[in-house]
Amino acid sequence: MTTREIYIPKGFSALSLERCEILKEYPSAKFTYYLISATDEEYAAIVDEILSQIKRPVMYYDMDGVLAMFDKTARMSDMLNPKTHYFYHVEEMANSVEAIKLMISNDNKYQIGICSKVLGLDQAIDKEKWLLKRGIDCLLMFIPYGEEKPIRSCDYLLDDYSANLHEIKGTGIKLYNGINGNNGSWHGYSVHYQMAGHIMATMLDSIVKLTA
Repeated sequence: MTTREIYIPKGFSALSLERCEILKEYPSAKFTYYLISATDEEYAAIVDEILSQIKRPVMYYDMDGVLAMFDKTARMSDMLNPKTHYFYHVEEMANSVEAIKLMISNDNKYQIGICSKVLGLDQAIDKEKWLLKRGIDCLLMFIPYGEEKPIRSCDYLLDDYSANLHEIKGTGIKLYNGINGNNGSWHGYSVHYQMAGHIMATMLDSIVKLTA
């Protein structure tokens, strides 16, 4: 048995939790946090149960380096200190924020979501508040660091980190943000942070239609 964290999106259920020992529970506006004692198989069953409740393909946006500025000079001690609320105060990437809001407002055959890794509940709450402050209201999937982003084969992930894109089952799309892309390991779909929001949204929609 291992101590694990899991974030259940609002409106979702996870009966598989009943097989685990729940050490802590915290309900927030867009998710419920659980600290559990579980085997790898039990944890995987919870994730699978969550994914089974998503009925349409999802275009997921990462947060750090995609919607929110990634500061390479930021100190890890500040990021990990709950008193600094680092992730709540980080600046937005305006074009990406405009793009996701446009895509949320459109009546698509696919769903829009956030899939972002977090180091604990405090970071998740700060990121949730950051999104709500900007009126970004969509499916919210927080993933503990060390776990793979659970992107299904029918889903899409816009991310700035190639390693995340290489490991998913779905379609990866890289966002070049001015500080990444130095190793040349990504040869798939991409957009650039300097694109106007409506152009970025149109390109992402075109990728979905092309690959559906």
